[in-house]
Amino acid sequence: MSDNFIEIDGFTYLPEARAIITTVPSREMFYEPDKPITVDGYQISPWGESNDMPQLIIEKAGKSEIVQSNLLFNILAGYGQGIKPMRRIIEKGKPVKYEEVFEGEVVDFFSQNDVTGIFLEQLSDLQFFYNVFPEIILSGDKRKIVSLRSKEAAFSRWGVMDPKKGVINKHYYSAKWNDGPRKENIAVSDVLDSYNPLLDLTSRLSTGSYSQLRFIVPVNFPTPGKLYYQKPYWWSIFLSGWYDFLMMIPEFFAQLKADAAEFGDIAYGFDPARIDYSKLGPVGNGFYAYSFSFVIKNENLSVA
Repeated sequence: MSDNFIEIDGFTYLPEARAIITTVPSREMFYEPDKPITVDGYQISPWGESNDMPQLIIEKAGKSEIVQSNLLFNILAGYGQGIKPMRRIIEKGKPVKYEEVFEGEVVDFFSQNDVTGIFLEQLSDLQFFYNVFPEIILSGDKRKIVSLRSKEAAFSRWGVMDPKKGVINKHYYSAKWNDGPRKENIAVSDVLDSYNPLLDLTSRLSTGSYSQLRFIVPVNFPTPGKLYYQKPYWWSIFLSGWYDFLMMIPEFFAQLKADAAEFGDIAYGFDPARIDYSKLGPVGNGFYAYSFSFVIKNENLSVA
Protein backbone atom coordinates (compact mmCIF):
# COMPACT_ATOMS: atom_id res chain seq x y z
CA MET A 1 0.00 0.00 0.00
CA SER A 2 1.29 3.53 -0.75
CA ASP A 3 1.74 6.34 1.73
CA ASN A 4 -1.38 8.15 0.48
CA PHE A 5 -3.70 8.68 3.46
CA ILE A 6 -5.46 11.44 5.37
CA GLU A 7 -5.69 11.75 9.16
CA ILE A 8 -8.72 13.65 10.44
CA ASP A 9 -9.41 14.08 14.18
CA GLY A 10 -8.73 10.49 15.22
CA PHE A 11 -9.69 8.93 11.87
CA THR A 12 -7.52 7.79 8.99
CA TYR A 13 -8.72 7.52 5.38
CA LEU A 14 -6.88 4.92 3.29
CA PRO A 15 -7.77 5.62 -0.38
CA GLU A 16 -6.35 2.44 -1.87
CA ALA A 17 -8.11 0.28 0.71
CA ARG A 18 -11.26 2.41 0.42
CA ALA A 19 -11.49 2.37 4.22
CA ILE A 20 -11.94 4.80 7.08
CA ILE A 21 -10.28 3.67 10.29
CA THR A 22 -10.93 5.11 13.70
CA THR A 23 -7.59 4.98 15.51
CA VAL A 24 -8.86 5.57 19.07
CA PRO A 25 -12.47 4.39 19.48
CA SER A 26 -14.42 6.40 22.05
CA ARG A 27 -15.52 3.22 23.81
CA GLU A 28 -11.95 2.70 25.02
CA MET A 29 -12.21 5.62 27.43
CA PHE A 30 -14.69 3.62 29.54
CA TYR A 31 -12.06 1.26 30.92
CA GLU A 32 -12.59 1.16 34.68
CA PRO A 33 -9.46 0.85 36.84
CA ASP A 34 -9.63 -1.63 39.70
CA LYS A 35 -7.21 0.16 42.01
CA PRO A 36 -7.39 3.53 43.80
CA ILE A 37 -4.84 6.26 43.29
CA THR A 38 -2.87 7.82 46.12
CA VAL A 39 -2.12 11.54 46.30
CA ASP A 40 0.00 12.51 49.30
CA GLY A 41 -1.73 9.92 51.46
CA TYR A 42 -5.26 10.50 50.12
CA GLN A 43 -6.89 7.31 48.83
CA ILE A 44 -8.98 8.38 45.84
CA SER A 45 -11.26 6.41 43.54
CA PRO A 46 -10.26 7.45 39.99
CA TRP A 47 -12.94 8.48 37.51
CA GLY A 48 -11.84 6.68 34.36
CA GLU A 49 -8.55 5.04 33.45
CA SER A 50 -6.60 8.32 33.64
CA ASN A 51 -8.89 9.93 36.22
CA ASP A 52 -10.17 12.35 33.58
CA MET A 53 -13.48 10.86 32.46
CA PRO A 54 -15.52 14.07 33.02
CA GLN A 55 -13.10 16.11 30.95
CA LEU A 56 -13.26 13.57 28.10
CA ILE A 57 -17.07 13.54 28.16
CA ILE A 58 -17.24 17.35 28.10
CA GLU A 59 -14.81 17.52 25.19
CA LYS A 60 -16.58 14.88 23.12
CA ALA A 61 -20.08 16.18 23.83
CA GLY A 62 -18.97 19.65 22.77
CA LYS A 63 -18.12 18.38 19.28
CA SER A 64 -21.61 17.08 18.53
CA GLU A 65 -24.53 19.43 18.00
CA ILE A 66 -26.85 16.45 18.43
CA VAL A 67 -25.47 15.52 21.85
CA GLN A 68 -25.25 19.13 23.00
CA SER A 69 -28.77 20.08 21.91
CA ASN A 70 -30.25 17.03 23.63
CA LEU A 71 -28.39 17.77 26.85
CA LEU A 72 -29.50 21.40 26.71
CA PHE A 73 -33.13 20.37 26.23
CA ASN A 74 -32.98 18.05 29.25
CA ILE A 75 -31.32 20.71 31.41
CA LEU A 76 -33.86 23.38 30.50
CA ALA A 77 -36.77 20.98 30.92
CA GLY A 78 -35.53 20.08 34.39
CA TYR A 79 -34.99 23.74 35.31
CA GLY A 80 -38.50 24.78 34.30
CA GLN A 81 -39.18 28.08 36.07
CA GLY A 82 -36.39 27.58 38.54
CA ILE A 83 -36.67 27.34 42.33
CA LYS A 84 -38.75 29.81 44.33
CA PRO A 85 -39.30 30.02 48.11
CA MET A 86 -42.94 29.09 48.77
CA ARG A 87 -45.16 28.98 51.85
CA ARG A 88 -47.65 26.14 52.22
CA ILE A 89 -51.08 27.32 53.31
CA ILE A 90 -52.97 24.84 55.49
CA GLU A 91 -56.68 25.09 56.18
CA LYS A 92 -58.58 22.67 58.38
CA GLY A 93 -55.53 20.48 58.66
CA LYS A 94 -55.06 20.13 54.90
CA PRO A 95 -52.68 21.95 52.53
CA VAL A 96 -54.78 23.97 50.11
CA LYS A 97 -52.28 26.11 48.21
CA TYR A 98 -48.78 27.52 48.02
CA GLU A 99 -47.84 31.18 48.03
CA GLU A 100 -44.53 32.65 46.93
CA VAL A 101 -42.51 34.30 49.70
CA PHE A 102 -40.91 37.66 48.92
CA GLU A 103 -39.21 38.59 52.18
CA GLY A 104 -37.72 37.03 55.26
CA GLU A 105 -34.82 34.77 56.21
CA VAL A 106 -35.49 32.18 53.50
CA VAL A 107 -35.57 34.82 50.76
CA ASP A 108 -32.31 36.27 52.10
CA PHE A 109 -30.74 32.80 52.00
CA PHE A 110 -31.82 32.38 48.36
CA SER A 111 -30.31 35.70 47.30
CA GLN A 112 -27.09 35.29 49.30
CA ASN A 113 -26.44 31.82 47.87
CA ASP A 114 -27.77 32.22 44.31
CA VAL A 115 -29.92 29.12 44.76
CA THR A 116 -31.35 29.32 41.23
CA GLY A 117 -27.83 29.42 39.78
CA ILE A 118 -26.75 26.47 41.92
CA PHE A 119 -29.83 24.56 40.76
CA LEU A 120 -28.82 25.11 37.14
CA GLU A 121 -25.25 23.96 37.85
CA GLN A 122 -26.56 20.83 39.56
CA LEU A 123 -28.90 20.04 36.67
CA SER A 124 -26.05 20.39 34.19
CA ASP A 125 -23.86 17.97 36.13
CA LEU A 126 -26.77 15.58 36.59
CA GLN A 127 -27.48 15.43 32.86
CA PHE A 128 -23.83 15.09 31.87
CA PHE A 129 -22.64 12.67 34.57
CA TYR A 130 -25.58 11.48 36.73
CA ASN A 131 -23.47 12.59 39.73
CA VAL A 132 -24.01 15.79 41.68
CA PHE A 133 -21.94 17.16 44.57
CA PRO A 134 -23.81 19.82 46.59
CA GLU A 135 -21.98 21.22 49.61
CA ILE A 136 -23.55 22.68 52.74
CA ILE A 137 -21.63 24.99 55.11
CA LEU A 138 -22.80 25.46 58.67
CA SER A 139 -22.62 28.45 60.99
CA GLY A 140 -20.00 28.54 63.73
CA ASP A 141 -22.59 27.65 66.37
CA LYS A 142 -23.74 24.70 64.21
CA ARG A 143 -27.36 25.77 64.42
CA LYS A 144 -28.06 26.51 60.75
CA ILE A 145 -26.86 26.14 57.17
CA VAL A 146 -25.45 29.48 56.09
CA SER A 147 -24.08 28.61 52.67
CA LEU A 148 -24.90 26.26 49.82
CA ARG A 149 -22.45 25.50 47.02
CA SER A 150 -22.24 23.29 43.95
CA LYS A 151 -18.92 21.47 43.72
CA GLU A 152 -18.46 20.91 40.00
CA ALA A 153 -18.54 17.25 39.03
CA ALA A 154 -15.62 17.63 36.61
CA PHE A 155 -13.32 18.41 39.56
CA SER A 156 -14.90 16.09 42.14
CA ARG A 157 -13.61 12.67 43.14
CA TRP A 158 -14.77 10.23 45.81
CA GLY A 159 -12.51 8.80 48.43
CA VAL A 160 -12.23 5.04 48.69
CA MET A 161 -15.25 3.43 50.33
CA ASP A 162 -14.95 2.26 53.92
CA PRO A 163 -14.81 -1.55 53.47
CA LYS A 164 -16.46 -2.24 56.84
CA LYS A 165 -19.34 0.23 56.68
CA GLY A 166 -19.75 0.29 52.91
CA VAL A 167 -19.93 4.10 52.78
CA ILE A 168 -17.90 6.87 51.17
CA ASN A 169 -16.55 9.23 53.82
CA LYS A 170 -14.48 11.74 51.86
CA HIS A 171 -14.89 14.01 48.84
CA TYR A 172 -11.83 15.45 47.10
CA TYR A 173 -12.00 18.57 44.95
CA SER A 174 -9.28 19.84 42.64
CA ALA A 175 -8.77 21.45 39.25
CA LYS A 176 -5.38 19.74 39.02
CA TRP A 177 -6.30 16.09 38.47
CA ASN A 178 -4.62 16.21 35.04
CA ASP A 179 -1.73 18.39 36.15
CA GLY A 180 0.03 16.66 39.02
CA PRO A 181 -2.41 17.02 41.93
CA ARG A 182 -0.87 17.61 45.35
CA LYS A 183 -2.28 17.80 48.84
CA GLU A 184 -2.12 21.59 48.90
CA ASN A 185 -4.38 21.97 45.85
CA ILE A 186 -7.02 19.44 46.94
CA ALA A 187 -9.98 20.48 49.10
CA VAL A 188 -11.27 17.70 51.37
CA SER A 189 -14.82 17.48 52.73
CA ASP A 190 -16.72 14.95 54.82
CA VAL A 191 -19.53 13.10 53.04
CA LEU A 192 -22.95 12.58 54.60
CA ASP A 193 -24.89 9.33 54.36
CA SER A 194 -26.90 9.48 51.13
CA TYR A 195 -29.80 7.52 52.67
CA ASN A 196 -30.35 9.83 55.63
CA PRO A 197 -28.11 12.89 55.45
CA LEU A 198 -30.02 14.85 58.13
CA LEU A 199 -29.71 12.08 60.71
CA ASP A 200 -26.05 11.61 59.83
CA LEU A 201 -25.38 15.34 60.14
CA THR A 202 -27.12 15.52 63.52
CA SER A 203 -25.12 12.54 64.77
CA ARG A 204 -21.80 13.97 63.56
CA LEU A 205 -22.44 17.34 65.19
CA SER A 206 -23.44 15.79 68.51
CA THR A 207 -20.40 13.51 68.64
CA GLY A 208 -17.87 15.84 67.03
CA SER A 209 -17.26 13.35 64.21
CA TYR A 210 -16.35 15.87 61.54
CA SER A 211 -13.24 17.63 60.25
CA GLN A 212 -14.85 20.94 59.22
CA LEU A 213 -18.32 22.50 59.30
CA ARG A 214 -18.92 21.73 55.65
CA PHE A 215 -20.30 18.55 54.17
CA ILE A 216 -21.03 17.00 50.79
CA VAL A 217 -24.54 15.61 50.29
CA PRO A 218 -24.16 12.84 47.64
CA VAL A 219 -26.83 12.96 44.94
CA ASN A 220 -27.01 10.81 41.82
CA PHE A 221 -29.26 9.22 39.24
CA PRO A 222 -28.52 5.57 40.06
CA THR A 223 -27.45 3.10 37.40
CA PRO A 224 -26.95 -0.64 37.96
CA GLY A 225 -23.74 -1.80 39.58
CA LYS A 226 -22.16 1.63 40.08
CA LEU A 227 -20.89 2.43 43.58
CA TYR A 228 -18.76 5.50 42.93
CA TYR A 229 -19.54 7.13 39.59
CA GLN A 230 -22.70 6.48 37.61
CA LYS A 231 -22.76 5.59 33.92
CA PRO A 232 -25.42 7.75 32.20
CA TYR A 233 -27.60 5.90 29.73
CA TRP A 234 -26.88 8.41 26.99
CA TRP A 235 -23.17 7.42 27.10
CA SER A 236 -24.21 4.43 25.00
CA ILE A 237 -23.64 6.69 21.96
CA PHE A 238 -19.89 6.36 22.70
CA LEU A 239 -19.96 2.68 23.58
CA SER A 240 -21.93 1.73 20.47
CA GLY A 241 -19.48 3.42 18.10
CA TRP A 242 -22.10 5.68 16.56
CA TYR A 243 -20.53 8.81 18.03
CA ASP A 244 -17.26 8.10 16.20
CA PHE A 245 -19.12 7.51 12.95
CA LEU A 246 -21.12 10.71 13.43
CA MET A 247 -17.98 12.77 14.03
CA MET A 248 -16.26 11.24 11.01
CA ILE A 249 -18.76 12.36 8.39
CA PRO A 250 -18.44 16.18 8.37
CA GLU A 251 -14.67 16.16 8.98
CA PHE A 252 -14.04 13.56 6.31
CA PHE A 253 -16.05 15.15 3.54
CA ALA A 254 -14.89 18.66 4.39
CA GLN A 255 -11.33 17.44 3.89
CA LEU A 256 -12.22 15.69 0.65
CA LYS A 257 -13.82 18.83 -0.74
CA ALA A 258 -10.81 20.89 0.33
CA ASP A 259 -8.55 18.51 -1.58
CA ALA A 260 -10.93 18.26 -4.54
CA ALA A 261 -8.27 18.33 -7.23
CA GLU A 262 -6.35 15.41 -5.79
CA PHE A 263 -9.35 13.29 -4.86
CA GLY A 264 -10.99 13.75 -8.21
CA ASP A 265 -8.43 11.34 -9.57
CA ILE A 266 -9.85 7.98 -10.59
CA ALA A 267 -7.33 6.22 -8.33
CA TYR A 268 -9.24 7.44 -5.29
CA GLY A 269 -12.61 6.50 -6.69
CA PHE A 270 -14.30 9.66 -5.38
CA ASP A 271 -15.83 12.55 -7.32
CA PRO A 272 -15.93 15.60 -4.99
CA ALA A 273 -17.78 17.67 -7.57
CA ARG A 274 -20.82 15.47 -7.10
CA ILE A 275 -21.56 16.04 -3.42
CA ASP A 276 -25.13 17.28 -3.15
CA TYR A 277 -27.02 18.80 -0.24
CA SER A 278 -30.78 19.23 -0.23
CA LYS A 279 -32.87 20.94 2.44
CA LEU A 280 -35.95 18.84 3.12
CA GLY A 281 -37.75 21.21 5.47
CA PRO A 282 -38.45 21.82 9.16
CA VAL A 283 -38.84 18.87 11.50
CA GLY A 284 -39.87 20.84 14.59
CA ASN A 285 -38.40 23.01 17.34
CA GLY A 286 -36.32 25.05 14.92
CA PHE A 287 -34.51 22.02 13.44
CA TYR A 288 -34.31 21.26 9.72
CA ALA A 289 -33.69 18.03 7.85
CA TYR A 290 -31.16 17.71 5.03
CA SER A 291 -30.42 15.02 2.52
CA PHE A 292 -26.81 14.32 1.56
CA SER A 293 -25.57 12.34 -1.40
CA PHE A 294 -22.24 11.64 -3.09
CA VAL A 295 -20.79 9.38 -5.75
CA ILE A 296 -18.15 6.68 -5.39
CA LYS A 297 -16.84 5.59 -8.81
CA ASN A 298 -15.75 2.09 -7.85
CA GLU A 299 -16.91 0.65 -4.56
CA ASN A 300 -18.47 2.10 -1.42
CA LEU A 301 -16.17 3.17 1.32
CA SER A 302 -16.17 0.90 4.34
CA VAL A 303 -15.85 1.77 8.02
CA ALA A 304 -13.33 -0.24 10.01
